[in-house]
Amino acid sequence: MSFGLLPLLLLLPFTCFMISISQTLVKVGRNMATVTKTNYNTRANNIAGFVEKYWMHIIGAIVVIPWLMKYLRKMNWSLEEQTENHEKDELFRENKNPTKLNAKYQDYLQAYGIDAGSEEGQRLIGFAQSLAADTGFIYSDTDNAWSVLDPRGWTENDGAVYNTCINIMNGDDSGTGGDFAIVQELYFIYTRSRLLQSDVVKVLDGNLIDNLRSNSYYSFL
Repeated sequence: MSFGLLPLLLLLPFTCFMISISQTLVKVGRNMATVTKTNYNTRANNIAGFVEKYWMHIIGAIVVIPWLMKYLRKMNWSLEEQTENHEKDELFRENKNPTKLNAKYQDYLQAYGIDAGSEEGQRLIGFAQSLAADTGFIYSDTDNAWSVLDPRGWTENDGAVYNTCINIMNGDDSGTGGDFAIVQELYFIYTRSRLLQSDVVKVLDGNLIDNLRSNSYYSFL
């Protein structure tokens, strides 16, 4: 026997073994593919059967769920709005009681060392109440549905609003807007949560608001 053939004879059993392994792997692969295909077909059939059986429920869910989510959000907003309106109505009823209203003024003003019954306290309270009347919001923004029929709330006296703002500025010894800040809070209390700064900008026409803004005291408007 030639020594050149010896390596080939030694490799022959190994080669046969590898061929056998390869054939086995191919068979396993084919079986797995068959099983996978069968499972896929089974799942597809199950899904198709489910859709065919419950298609009305699926369409109903697609239609109803977005509407239901929208309704729940709207209901939540409605509850929040009702709570806010209830609190506002409660404040309106409290403010119709002069004793309770003055107590609120006193609680706020005493933080600045001002007595609500003093001349300074009455001056600042007078500004707030005059602005509430001249803007018209104290008459139109109430808990009474018929308040819209009160003619005092239909229009505003923008000239009087402007003059009151000038008087606040002229009477403020600090010159830094401190009195307006106090009046604004008193206005908030009296009107049950309205913002004076926003209402002033809302009711004054272009020339009047520009004139106020030309003063450094009202540069924040």
